[in-house]
Amino acid sequence: MTDQQNQPKDQLKVQAEQINIALESVNNEDQAKELINGRIQDAFLLKIKVDVENRAGMLMVLISMYKKRILEVYSLIGNSPLLRKIHTFEDYQQLSRDFVAVVNAGGVDNSVSDMVGRAVYKSIVTSVIEVSIPAWEKRDATNTINLLQQSFIKHVKVNRVKLTAEVERISSVKFRYKNPMQGIVSPITPPLNEEEEAALKEDERELLPFEKLIDATVKGYSRELTCESILSPVSGVEFDDLVEGQEILFKLPYSSSEEKATAKALDVVDKDGNLLPIVGKFITIVNGKNEYHILAEGPANTVLHAIEERPVRIATPKKIVKKKIDKSNAPANNMGLLVIAGAAIMILLVLILLLI
Repeated sequence: MTDQQNQPKDQLKVQAEQINIALESVNNEDQAKELINGRIQDAFLLKIKVDVENRAGMLMVLISMYKKRILEVYSLIGNSPLLRKIHTFEDYQQLSRDFVAVVNAGGVDNSVSDMVGRAVYKSIVTSVIEVSIPAWEKRDATNTINLLQQSFIKHVKVNRVKLTAEVERISSVKFRYKNPMQGIVSPITPPLNEEEEAALKEDERELLPFEKLIDATVKGYSRELTCESILSPVSGVEFDDLVEGQEILFKLPYSSSEEKATAKALDVVDKDGNLLPIVGKFITIVNGKNEYHILAEGPANTVLHAIEERPVRIATPKKIVKKKIDKSNAPANNMGLLVIAGAAIMILLVLILLLI
């Protein structure tokens, strides 16, 4: 019975996680739902076999056709004999299992793998994706091979590179959700673009102690949601009285289409489209620079993050207690009152007669 009760909750959790993944590739919630239901395919997967200076390698590059950008790059280059046994004609499920086997067996050159993966990011930019889509629709990766070959020579600084590649159209959600590579094969971290590099140099500093505490907490969750804490000056809980795991209320942003999609995915929108409070389980309060950072565990492995300028009383979910009235006792109680009143009247009459 308990398993049957948990099934709807589990289904909502899965749907929320899948919508979060889908929204990284598609433009709105409607497309996300179509993607999850298998009505559309939103991405291209480049499967690239490479020889770099006598080292074998294999890459998978997942590209959003809607947002015209790379979603993930997986790159394994090294001396493992298993790498030479992998072929581009394999489907992505088999390739994912092969990547896991290679990492577990060892023999991967992480430095070269990272350089090759970053070269992919630098080469396959939005403008390249836009002009390549017609060819990729026909499963033609010829121009992409030529582009990457020159890019590897330039960025990896090698003289000899040999590439073969195939491309197929797939669902990014089916590829990414619970992929067997998770936790074993890490995707390549995208390199910073020129604007990001300039901003980093301009603001190059070590994180402050309170920022490190926030960062350490947020890293344990799949997504951080910036929101507002809901205040209750009268019945709310003061900062000092909050305990770990206590349920408190927040309000999600609800302006953009992406924010609305996130709120709906987390089931905090009523049937009329009105935003409802979201419940979080209190984790901690981090004292920042003239501000307080409230962190709580939200649904679907999210962390809720609100900021207040001063200590406040945080609202908690109200538990409605219905008072049950035992109607069977009501008449009896009324009868008792009548008997007492009658006795009092009789005593009063007797006293009057005696006085007369």
